[in-house]
Amino acid sequence: IADDTMVVSAYVCKCKQLFMLKLSENMLEPNTNNHIILDDVSAGLRDLFLSPEQDSGDIHTGQTVWRPDFAKIAQIYPNMKALSLFNHYRFDEYVILRFLQWIEVTNNTELSTLKFVYFFNGGQSSIFNHPLFTTVENLKKNNTELLQRLHDNGFILDGK
Repeated sequence: IADDTMVVSAYVCKCKQLFMLKLSENMLEPNTNNHIILDDVSAGLRDLFLSPEQDSGDIHTGQTVWRPDFAKIAQIYPNMKALSLFNHYRFDEYVILRFLQWIEVTNNTELSTLKFVYFFNGGQSSIFNHPLFTTVENLKKNNTELLQRLHDNGFILDGK
């Protein structure tokens, strides 16, 4: 049994090396457009891409709510030009503020597109009526200062 364990261990080590090599390649040049897409990040990788929301948990489950951490994402993908966040990430004033803080501190000029994409089946979704979700229309009505900062940094808020 010890010999089998050593063979499996050597195989796992080789797989990890190959995985890290491929990850390194993808970090430097993720695809021809340098477009990063984050959907559901597994629990073991969340600390690499996300930060926990402070003093808050999901109302229904009590679990930690995770938000995109632009500095962490950019550290892994330094050449990213577009970032799309799918389904699991809140779009609200707080995340836009954190995005602006990151842009202004780093003076990042590589990233040109940030998208929050939500998929749902049929009919009108209640997510847009939820108090934790901010629509583009509400931001445009209620937070002109935030919109001006986005504009000043070369970004336009669009609700397509």
